[in-house]
Amino acid sequence: MNAQPVGAMENAPCGQTGPQFKVPEHAEDAPRDACSGPLEQRLGAKAPGDRRAAYQELQKLLQDGADVCAEEYAHHVVPMLKDSAPANHESALAAGIAFVQCAPASVVQPMAAACAGALVENEKYVAGRNQSKTIELLTAMNTAGTGVEASLTKALTHKKPKVCAGAAKALAHALQSGKGPGDRKMLGGPISSLLTHRDEAVRGEGKALFAHLRVAFGELAFKELKGISEERIKALREAPLPEYAAAATAAAEPIGTEGANSPDGAVIASPRSVKVPARAPSQADSSQRSCTAADAPAPRAGGGRCSRERLVGQVAEDVGQAARAR
Repeated sequence: MNAQPVGAMENAPCGQTGPQFKVPEHAEDAPRDACSGPLEQRLGAKAPGDRRAAYQELQKLLQDGADVCAEEYAHHVVPMLKDSAPANHESALAAGIAFVQCAPASVVQPMAAACAGALVENEKYVAGRNQSKTIELLTAMNTAGTGVEASLTKALTHKKPKVCAGAAKALAHALQSGKGPGDRKMLGGPISSLLTHRDEAVRGEGKALFAHLRVAFGELAFKELKGISEERIKALREAPLPEYAAAATAAAEPIGTEGANSPDGAVIASPRSVKVPARAPSQADSSQRSCTAADAPAPRAGGGRCSRERLVGQVAEDVGQAARAR
Protein backbone atom coordinates (compact mmCIF):
# COMPACT_ATOMS: atom_id res chain seq x y z
CA MET A 1 0.00 0.00 0.00
CA ASN A 2 1.43 3.37 -1.09
CA ALA A 3 0.67 5.69 1.79
CA GLN A 4 1.07 9.41 1.10
CA PRO A 5 3.15 11.35 3.62
CA VAL A 6 1.38 13.63 5.99
CA GLY A 7 0.80 17.05 4.43
CA ALA A 8 1.27 15.81 0.86
CA MET A 9 -2.16 17.02 -0.24
CA GLU A 10 -1.67 20.42 1.33
CA ASN A 11 1.68 20.96 -0.38
CA ALA A 12 0.69 19.61 -3.78
CA PRO A 13 -0.01 22.10 -6.62
CA CYS A 14 -3.68 22.78 -7.31
CA GLY A 15 -3.49 21.24 -10.77
CA GLN A 16 -2.37 17.90 -9.39
CA THR A 17 -5.15 17.47 -6.87
CA GLY A 18 -8.23 15.76 -8.19
CA PRO A 19 -11.74 15.72 -6.74
CA GLN A 20 -11.91 13.74 -3.57
CA PHE A 21 -15.70 13.14 -3.85
CA LYS A 22 -17.20 12.18 -7.17
CA VAL A 23 -20.75 13.59 -7.49
CA PRO A 24 -22.80 13.05 -10.68
CA GLU A 25 -23.08 16.24 -12.69
CA HIS A 26 -26.88 16.07 -12.92
CA ALA A 27 -27.61 14.71 -9.48
CA GLU A 28 -31.25 15.09 -8.38
CA ASP A 29 -32.37 16.22 -4.97
CA ALA A 30 -33.66 13.47 -2.77
CA PRO A 31 -37.47 13.51 -2.74
CA ARG A 32 -39.01 14.99 0.39
CA ASP A 33 -41.70 13.01 2.11
CA ALA A 34 -43.75 16.18 2.76
CA CYS A 35 -44.32 16.72 -0.96
CA SER A 36 -45.97 13.35 -1.38
CA GLY A 37 -48.07 13.30 1.78
CA PRO A 38 -51.73 14.28 2.13
CA LEU A 39 -52.66 17.96 2.00
CA GLU A 40 -53.64 17.91 5.66
CA GLN A 41 -50.06 16.96 6.53
CA ARG A 42 -48.32 19.30 4.07
CA LEU A 43 -50.14 22.37 5.41
CA GLY A 44 -48.01 21.99 8.53
CA ALA A 45 -44.76 20.96 6.83
CA LYS A 46 -41.42 22.17 8.21
CA ALA A 47 -40.09 23.50 4.90
CA PRO A 48 -41.56 26.95 4.00
CA GLY A 49 -41.70 26.02 0.31
CA ASP A 50 -43.75 22.92 1.06
CA ARG A 51 -46.19 24.93 3.15
CA ARG A 52 -46.54 27.55 0.44
CA ALA A 53 -47.30 24.89 -2.17
CA ALA A 54 -49.90 23.38 0.17
CA TYR A 55 -51.56 26.79 0.71
CA GLN A 56 -51.82 27.28 -3.04
CA GLU A 57 -53.26 23.80 -3.48
CA LEU A 58 -55.86 24.46 -0.78
CA GLN A 59 -56.84 27.75 -2.43
CA LYS A 60 -57.31 26.07 -5.80
CA LEU A 61 -59.23 23.21 -4.23
CA LEU A 62 -61.69 25.61 -2.59
CA GLN A 63 -62.05 27.95 -5.58
CA ASP A 64 -62.63 25.15 -8.07
CA GLY A 65 -65.70 24.04 -6.14
CA ALA A 66 -64.37 20.53 -5.79
CA ASP A 67 -66.08 18.02 -3.56
CA VAL A 68 -64.24 19.22 -0.46
CA CYS A 69 -65.49 20.04 3.02
CA ALA A 70 -64.04 23.44 3.97
CA GLU A 71 -64.68 22.76 7.65
CA GLU A 72 -62.02 20.05 7.60
CA TYR A 73 -59.34 22.70 7.08
CA ALA A 74 -60.67 25.31 9.53
CA HIS A 75 -58.03 24.55 12.15
CA HIS A 76 -55.27 25.32 9.62
CA VAL A 77 -56.36 28.87 8.78
CA VAL A 78 -54.95 30.68 11.83
CA PRO A 79 -51.57 28.84 11.68
CA MET A 80 -51.40 29.72 7.96
CA LEU A 81 -51.83 33.42 8.73
CA LYS A 82 -49.21 33.17 11.49
CA ASP A 83 -46.64 31.65 9.12
CA SER A 84 -43.26 33.15 9.99
CA ALA A 85 -42.01 33.09 6.39
CA PRO A 86 -42.88 36.41 4.66
CA ALA A 87 -42.72 34.67 1.28
CA ASN A 88 -45.72 32.56 2.34
CA HIS A 89 -47.99 35.44 3.37
CA GLU A 90 -49.54 36.06 -0.02
CA SER A 91 -50.47 32.41 -0.50
CA ALA A 92 -51.77 32.17 3.07
CA LEU A 93 -54.03 35.19 2.53
CA ALA A 94 -55.34 33.86 -0.78
CA ALA A 95 -56.17 30.52 0.84
CA GLY A 96 -57.80 32.31 3.79
CA ILE A 97 -60.02 34.37 1.48
CA ALA A 98 -61.05 31.27 -0.44
CA PHE A 99 -61.86 29.51 2.82
CA VAL A 100 -64.08 32.38 4.12
CA GLN A 101 -65.93 32.45 0.81
CA CYS A 102 -66.63 28.70 0.91
CA ALA A 103 -67.12 27.89 4.58
CA PRO A 104 -70.47 28.50 6.33
CA ALA A 105 -70.76 31.48 8.69
CA SER A 106 -71.14 29.15 11.66
CA VAL A 107 -67.57 27.94 11.03
CA VAL A 108 -66.00 31.32 10.20
CA GLN A 109 -67.41 33.34 13.10
CA PRO A 110 -65.73 31.46 16.00
CA MET A 111 -62.29 31.77 14.40
CA ALA A 112 -62.58 35.29 12.94
CA ALA A 113 -61.23 37.11 16.01
CA ALA A 114 -58.11 34.91 16.12
CA CYS A 115 -57.54 35.47 12.39
CA ALA A 116 -57.92 39.23 12.79
CA GLY A 117 -55.51 39.23 15.72
CA ALA A 118 -52.88 37.43 13.67
CA LEU A 119 -53.27 39.95 10.83
CA VAL A 120 -53.37 43.25 12.70
CA GLU A 121 -50.42 42.40 14.93
CA ASN A 122 -48.15 41.81 11.95
CA GLU A 123 -47.21 45.02 10.13
CA LYS A 124 -46.11 42.97 7.12
CA TYR A 125 -49.80 42.20 6.61
CA VAL A 126 -51.54 45.48 7.45
CA ALA A 127 -48.83 47.77 6.06
CA GLY A 128 -46.86 45.63 3.61
CA ARG A 129 -47.26 44.72 -0.03
CA ASN A 130 -50.14 42.37 0.83
CA GLN A 131 -52.20 45.09 2.51
CA SER A 132 -55.04 44.99 -0.03
CA LYS A 133 -55.55 41.24 0.38
CA THR A 134 -55.32 41.61 4.16
CA ILE A 135 -58.08 44.22 4.13
CA GLU A 136 -60.15 42.02 1.81
CA LEU A 137 -59.94 39.10 4.24
CA LEU A 138 -60.68 41.27 7.29
CA THR A 139 -63.71 42.81 5.58
CA ALA A 140 -65.02 39.40 4.55
CA MET A 141 -64.84 38.17 8.15
CA ASN A 142 -66.19 41.37 9.72
CA THR A 143 -69.77 40.39 10.47
CA ALA A 144 -71.74 40.77 13.67
CA GLY A 145 -70.31 38.94 16.65
CA THR A 146 -66.99 37.93 15.11
CA GLY A 147 -64.72 40.25 17.10
CA VAL A 148 -62.91 41.52 13.99
CA GLU A 149 -64.13 45.05 14.64
CA ALA A 150 -62.79 44.94 18.20
CA SER A 151 -59.37 43.74 16.99
CA LEU A 152 -59.15 46.53 14.43
CA THR A 153 -60.26 49.16 16.95
CA LYS A 154 -57.63 47.97 19.42
CA ALA A 155 -54.97 48.18 16.71
CA LEU A 156 -55.75 51.88 16.17
CA THR A 157 -53.72 52.61 19.31
CA HIS A 158 -50.88 50.16 18.56
CA LYS A 159 -47.35 51.28 19.44
CA LYS A 160 -46.22 50.79 15.82
CA PRO A 161 -47.44 53.64 13.57
CA LYS A 162 -47.68 51.37 10.53
CA VAL A 163 -50.09 49.07 12.35
CA CYS A 164 -52.23 52.05 13.43
CA ALA A 165 -52.42 53.36 9.87
CA GLY A 166 -53.17 49.92 8.43
CA ALA A 167 -55.96 49.26 10.92
CA ALA A 168 -57.52 52.66 10.18
CA LYS A 169 -57.46 51.91 6.47
CA ALA A 170 -59.10 48.51 7.04
CA LEU A 171 -61.88 50.07 9.15
CA ALA A 172 -62.48 52.75 6.52
CA HIS A 173 -62.85 50.05 3.88
CA ALA A 174 -65.26 48.16 6.13
CA LEU A 175 -67.39 51.29 6.55
CA GLN A 176 -67.45 51.87 2.81
CA SER A 177 -68.56 48.28 2.17
CA GLY A 178 -71.34 48.53 4.76
CA LYS A 179 -69.62 46.30 7.32
CA GLY A 180 -68.25 49.06 9.51
CA PRO A 181 -68.65 49.76 13.23
CA GLY A 182 -72.22 49.73 14.42
CA ASP A 183 -71.42 51.77 17.53
CA ARG A 184 -69.74 55.13 16.99
CA LYS A 185 -68.81 55.38 20.69
CA MET A 186 -66.47 52.43 20.23
CA LEU A 187 -64.23 54.60 18.04
CA GLY A 188 -64.37 57.81 20.09
CA GLY A 189 -61.04 57.55 21.91
CA PRO A 190 -59.05 55.67 19.23
CA ILE A 191 -60.09 58.01 16.40
CA SER A 192 -59.02 61.00 18.51
CA SER A 193 -55.60 59.45 19.06
CA LEU A 194 -55.24 58.93 15.30
CA LEU A 195 -56.08 62.55 14.53
CA THR A 196 -53.45 63.81 17.00
CA HIS A 197 -50.78 61.17 16.30
CA ARG A 198 -47.17 62.26 15.90
CA ASP A 199 -46.86 60.33 12.63
CA GLU A 200 -48.16 62.16 9.55
CA ALA A 201 -49.22 58.98 7.75
CA VAL A 202 -51.29 57.89 10.76
CA ARG A 203 -52.99 61.29 10.94
CA GLY A 204 -53.81 61.05 7.23
CA GLU A 205 -55.46 57.65 7.63
CA GLY A 206 -57.28 58.95 10.70
CA LYS A 207 -58.77 61.83 8.69
CA ALA A 208 -59.85 59.42 5.97
CA LEU A 209 -61.47 57.11 8.52
CA PHE A 210 -63.30 60.01 10.15
CA ALA A 211 -64.69 61.06 6.76
CA HIS A 212 -66.28 57.60 6.45
CA LEU A 213 -67.63 57.92 10.00
CA ARG A 214 -69.31 61.19 9.00
CA VAL A 215 -71.06 59.37 6.18
CA ALA A 216 -72.21 56.62 8.56
CA PHE A 217 -73.22 58.73 11.58
CA GLY A 218 -73.49 62.30 10.33
CA GLU A 219 -73.03 65.10 12.85
CA LEU A 220 -73.03 62.58 15.71
CA ALA A 221 -69.50 61.52 14.72
CA PHE A 222 -68.14 64.84 16.02
CA LYS A 223 -69.62 64.23 19.47
CA GLU A 224 -67.23 61.32 20.10
CA LEU A 225 -64.04 63.31 19.53
CA LYS A 226 -61.96 63.82 22.67
CA GLY A 227 -59.24 66.44 23.15
CA ILE A 228 -59.45 67.82 19.62
CA SER A 229 -58.96 71.56 19.15
CA GLU A 230 -61.68 73.69 17.61
CA GLU A 231 -59.36 74.55 14.76
CA ARG A 232 -58.86 70.89 13.93
CA ILE A 233 -62.59 70.18 14.20
CA LYS A 234 -63.26 73.03 11.79
CA ALA A 235 -60.79 71.51 9.34
CA LEU A 236 -62.56 68.14 9.66
CA ARG A 237 -65.90 69.75 8.87
CA GLU A 238 -64.48 71.39 5.77
CA ALA A 239 -62.70 68.23 4.57
CA PRO A 240 -64.26 66.58 1.51
CA LEU A 241 -66.31 63.44 1.99
CA PRO A 242 -65.54 60.16 0.19
CA GLU A 243 -66.53 60.17 -3.46
CA TYR A 244 -69.13 57.40 -3.05
CA ALA A 245 -71.22 59.52 -0.67
CA ALA A 246 -70.24 63.15 -1.21
CA ALA A 247 -73.06 64.04 -3.62
CA ALA A 248 -75.79 62.16 -1.75
CA THR A 249 -74.71 63.52 1.64
CA ALA A 250 -74.54 67.10 0.39
CA ALA A 251 -78.12 66.76 -0.88
CA ALA A 252 -79.36 65.23 2.38
CA GLU A 253 -77.77 67.67 4.86
CA PRO A 254 -80.05 70.70 4.23
CA ILE A 255 -83.13 68.54 4.71
CA GLY A 256 -82.27 67.36 8.21
CA THR A 257 -85.76 67.52 9.64
CA GLU A 258 -85.30 64.10 11.17
CA GLY A 259 -82.05 65.13 12.85
CA ALA A 260 -83.30 68.60 13.79
CA ASN A 261 -86.17 67.10 15.75
CA SER A 262 -84.08 64.31 17.30
CA PRO A 263 -83.17 64.38 21.00
CA ASP A 264 -79.50 64.92 20.10
CA GLY A 265 -80.38 67.78 17.77
CA ALA A 266 -78.11 66.29 15.11
CA VAL A 267 -78.36 66.82 11.39
CA ILE A 268 -78.57 63.47 9.69
CA ALA A 269 -75.94 63.61 6.97
CA SER A 270 -75.83 59.99 5.99
CA PRO A 271 -77.66 58.94 2.82
CA ARG A 272 -78.87 55.92 4.79
CA SER A 273 -81.03 58.27 6.88
CA VAL A 274 -83.36 59.03 3.96
CA LYS A 275 -86.19 56.55 4.44
CA VAL A 276 -88.92 57.67 2.07
CA PRO A 277 -90.62 54.77 0.22
CA ALA A 278 -90.56 54.89 -3.55
CA ARG A 279 -93.81 55.90 -5.25
CA ALA A 280 -94.88 55.09 -8.78
CA PRO A 281 -95.54 58.25 -10.88
CA SER A 282 -99.21 58.97 -11.60
CA GLN A 283 -100.86 60.79 -14.49
CA ALA A 284 -101.43 63.80 -12.24
CA ASP A 285 -97.70 63.97 -11.56
CA SER A 286 -96.79 63.81 -15.24
CA SER A 287 -99.28 66.55 -16.13
CA GLN A 288 -97.97 68.96 -13.53
CA ARG A 289 -95.02 71.24 -14.12
CA SER A 290 -91.76 69.87 -12.68
CA CYS A 291 -91.11 71.47 -9.32
CA THR A 292 -87.47 71.79 -8.25
CA ALA A 293 -85.71 73.21 -5.21
CA ALA A 294 -84.79 76.31 -7.19
CA ASP A 295 -88.36 77.48 -7.88
CA ALA A 296 -89.90 76.06 -4.70
CA PRO A 297 -91.20 78.46 -2.03
CA ALA A 298 -89.82 78.21 1.50
CA PRO A 299 -91.32 75.22 3.35
CA ARG A 300 -94.04 76.15 5.80
CA ALA A 301 -96.43 74.39 8.12
CA GLY A 302 -99.24 72.74 6.22
CA GLY A 303 -97.22 71.98 3.09
CA GLY A 304 -97.17 73.90 -0.17
CA ARG A 305 -96.77 73.67 -3.90
CA CYS A 306 -93.47 71.78 -3.46
CA SER A 307 -93.48 70.16 -0.04
CA ARG A 308 -90.49 69.06 2.00
CA GLU A 309 -91.66 65.45 1.69
CA ARG A 310 -91.45 65.68 -2.07
CA LEU A 311 -87.90 67.04 -1.88
CA VAL A 312 -86.91 64.21 0.47
CA GLY A 313 -88.37 61.71 -1.99
CA GLN A 314 -86.33 63.30 -4.77
CA VAL A 315 -83.16 62.95 -2.70
CA ALA A 316 -84.01 59.31 -1.90
CA GLU A 317 -84.40 58.56 -5.59
CA ASP A 318 -81.01 60.18 -6.36
CA VAL A 319 -79.37 58.15 -3.59
CA GLY A 320 -80.90 54.93 -4.93
CA GLN A 321 -79.65 55.65 -8.44
CA ALA A 322 -76.15 56.37 -7.09
CA ALA A 323 -76.14 53.10 -5.14
CA ARG A 324 -77.24 51.09 -8.18
CA ALA A 325 -74.57 52.76 -10.30
CA ARG A 326 -71.88 51.59 -7.88
